Amino acid sequence: MIAAALAFSFATARAGDEETASVVAASSLSRIDSSRLRLSNAAFAGQDNSGNDSVAGHFDYYVLALTWLPAFCEQHPDLAECSFATHSSDAFAARHLILHGLWPNQSNDSQHGYGFCGVSPDIKSLDQSHQWCQMPNPGLSQAALSGLTAVMPGANPQSCLEWHEWYRHGSCSGYPPDEFFGRAGALVKAVAQSSFGNFLAEHTGQTVALADLAKAFEADYGPGSADDVGFQCSRQGDGKDILTEVNIGLARQLLDSEQLGKMLTPQPHGNCPADVLLVPAPSR
Repeated sequence: MIAAALAFSFATARAGDEETASVVAASSLSRIDSSRLRLSNAAFAGQDNSGNDSVAGHFDYYVLALTWLPAFCEQHPDLAECSFATHSSDAFAARHLILHGLWPNQSNDSQHGYGFCGVSPDIKSLDQSHQWCQMPNPGLSQAALSGLTAVMPGANPQSCLEWHEWYRHGSCSGYPPDEFFGRAGALVKAVAQSSFGNFLAEHTGQTVALADLAKAFEADYGPGSADDVGFQCSRQGDGKDILTEVNIGLARQLLDSEQLGKMLTPQPHGNCPADVLLVPAPSR
């Protein structure tokens, strides 16, 4: 069931090319009502007030992008979020997938050019030059930020990942910042509490079969639901393949996080081989 598709690494994502892994061929969207959700780029040609081509709300589905932080931090130990988030073996980020982003995506956009809806050129320039903490606060409240940091350790004041994610993706969702990140955080917690999330937590530090990851996902969400997940891996210097990212396809109309299974839609299967290592958090 799990076949190689689009190669991806979270390091590349941080360099600004995160979306190439989240593309879904239009023909694979069979679980979505195409009369409501298949929106072509041509149908929404024109610019918004910022001078960008993307207009908020004109997308087909979401990608819930989740990161296995110990694997990412093994490759990028100097990043601020890696100095504290995974050093405790009982920290949430040490044993669960954490939020990379919730990405509105268009089915006909193979390069994922959709983004930065209503964002000024100056802010877009700061984002693309990775000066995320220099961008203005998009309006995320302190209460919302406090609730976000557990599931997104790169959030301000660490790497200001949530500001990048807002301007690049959230601005296109149609939600205000607090609701956008509230929904995203709730989805992360729902995955963590599932059989799939428990499988990851229980097998941290072990090499597992990709088929078993798929089976664990289907234990909650039904036969065939693993087709809605893309498993992304990278190879260590010792030749071991490590799980870095999990991309879950979700319908454009988000429901409550408890109904995650009703929102699933197909994703490319990713680039992981038959067996992958779940990198453990470093010990103190």
